[in-house]
Amino acid sequence: MPHGQGEYQRRVSKPVTIRGVTYSSIGEAARTLDVSHTNITKAMARGTTDFIGLRQPHNRRPVTLDGVWYPSLQRASIGSGIGLKRLRRMLNGDDTRAEWADGVMSGKDCDLKKDKE
Repeated sequence: MPHGQGEYQRRVSKPVTIRGVTYSSIGEAARTLDVSHTNITKAMARGTTDFIGLRQPHNRRPVTLDGVWYPSLQRASIGSGIGLKRLRRMLNGDDTRAEWADGVMSGKDCDLKKDKE
């Protein structure tokens, strides 16, 4: 059977509205907004659905690897097949394939900037 919504899921899933956009289910909203299912259900219980997906986690920094932008180091690792430890070494070293996409310098670039000042 192909992956999709069966009769049971169509009966059980209920539409949810977040910031004026109505999604057919909590799962669809979670995938679209890049948040967890739990995040949405807890926000619904608190009555704060207008704030779902607006904050960025504090530990997420965008990365550019081989010209491809990733929202985090973890996503870059999954998307490229390169391990987290190796990616960190690439970002902090001389490897030009990987760089932080938010404009913050790290590694040897930081040391060079400090020497110039």
